[in-house]
Amino acid sequence: MLYGRTIKTNQMGRLNNVNDLWTLIFSDEKTKRIRSCIYTYIINDNTWRFSETGVGYFTDFASKHALHANCCESVLYAGQFHPRPRFGWDRCDDEWELVFDNWSGTYAPCLDLLKNLKDLLEFNFPGLNVVTYDFKNPLLRE
Repeated sequence: MLYGRTIKTNQMGRLNNVNDLWTLIFSDEKTKRIRSCIYTYIINDNTWRFSETGVGYFTDFASKHALHANCCESVLYAGQFHPRPRFGWDRCDDEWELVFDNWSGTYAPCLDLLKNLKDLLEFNFPGLNVVTYDFKNPLLRE
């Protein structure tokens, strides 16, 4: 199930395939282009919860991961992710991938679990290209 809430409306739906993920979640409604922003996420109890994040979102007020997890004591995976052009920013085209890390001060999973996260997401969204990095890896900044 997919659930979105704004000040004016609540919306529900279902993601049926990887195209739904790209068009319904990551595309700008007006330009129909992929939005290059950062999301914070948790995966817990068969649920993938995420929201757009950045410098101005809950900075120094609360743990975004704890909010997504409803303050659960344990979470399977947590961190940040962002879409990026599959062949690099200098060759931006319509092929995109999702880059995940384990950057969560509250629920940071160990580095060894990132391979499992990649496999999980690619299994649930066939055709999705997922790249994972430890949050300390300098390649993540590229």
